[in-house]
Amino acid sequence: MSINSNIEALLNKYWEGESSLEDEAQLKSYFGSNNVHPDHEDYKDLFVFFGEESGLTSSLNLESGTKLLNSTTPVAKTISLTRRLMSVAAIGIVLFSAFWLYQSTEDNIKGTNSAYVHEVEDAEEALRITKDALAFLSVKFDKSSNTIHDNVKKIKAVNSIK
Repeated sequence: MSINSNIEALLNKYWEGESSLEDEAQLKSYFGSNNVHPDHEDYKDLFVFFGEESGLTSSLNLESGTKLLNSTTPVAKTISLTRRLMSVAAIGIVLFSAFWLYQSTEDNIKGTNSAYVHEVEDAEEALRITKDALAFLSVKFDKSSNTIHDNVKKIKAVNSIK
């Protein structure tokens, strides 16, 4: 049996998951040597990597009670009294702020919906205020009607060009 057929048999056992530790040691030594057949060059990097990785060691001392990170035992959280009080205070501040904001917004809405009422006792002052209001309204009306009149002229000019 040639060395290539022996390695082929060991590789087949390895890929099937049926190889022993001795078989894997033979594969590691074969791929670690400079005597690898060209048909097996594709596997060389893989076995060299496995050999390097198997040499790594860990500084964890599992016998002394050190637990792994993915341990399934639950870890109890301790929350101090100060942390709880801070949480309650933060919730209280948020609720107070929300209530104050709601009240101030509601007061503003009520204030904008109600009209400003100023009762005038003197008839002459009421007439003066009314005339001022009508003059203000007249100026605004004239400006808007002039704007409308100018725009109508522009529309008519465009229509006459067609």
